[in-house]
Parts: sequence; structure tokens; C-alpha cells
Amino acid sequence: MSAALPHPAVVPTRPSDLQPVANESRCWDDAVTSATFVQLLDTKRRLITPLLLSSFSFVIAITLLAGYGKGLLAVKVFGSFNVGYLLVLFTYVMCWSVAIIYVRAANARFDAQAAAAIGELAVRRPS
Repeated sequence: MSAALPHPAVVPTRPSDLQPVANESRCWDDAVTSATFVQLLDTKRRLITPLLLSSFSFVIAITLLAGYGKGLLAVKVFGSFNVGYLLVLFTYVMCWSVAIIYVRAANARFDAQAAAAIGELAVRRPS
């Protein structure tokens, strides 16, 4: 059984073949520089940065505790359930919480802002 190689890409040779690519490039430039798109990216950045930093910091802290704070992690909380297990359980809760926060924000804000950015682009550059 031999693998078939994909067909080589067709390279445009006439200037008329290059025109749609140039128009598409300008369309993307317009989309990326639009005020609503920049606002969407800013809104996402303001939400994602604290979520990412807090979860990353927590995971790094647990990793450092696993290496250097074994005595603290071995402290019993309830029966044989210790601080280490509690932190692992909290890691799962934190991951689910971050996911839920992001999905709710995406549904409430990001989708509306993306639709506004698309609408603004359609008004600026009708098909």
C-alpha cells in the first residue's frame, strides 16, 4: 500500500488570478483593524489573562509544594484525606470553574461582539 502524495498547488501565472487574493487580503486587513474587532480582542484579553494567570500560578504552587512541602501536603484533613488530596480536588474544581466562566462570558459577550464586528465589516464592504 503506497501513500499518494497530494497534488502540487496551482501557482497563479496571470495577474487576473492574483486579484482575488489581493482583495481577500484587504478584506482581512479591514476586519482585523475594525474598532469592534479590536474591542472584542480587548474584552477577551481582559477575561482570559486573569483566568490564565491564576490557574497557572496555582498549578505551579502545587508543583512546588509537591517537591518542597511534602510535610504540609501530608497533613491529614479528614481520615486519610490529606492536604495534597484537597489541593488536587481543588485543581479539578478550579479547571471546571474557569471553563464555566469562559463559556458564560463567550455566550454573553464574545458572540455578540463577534456578530457586531461581522456586521460592521458587511456594512463597510458589501459583497
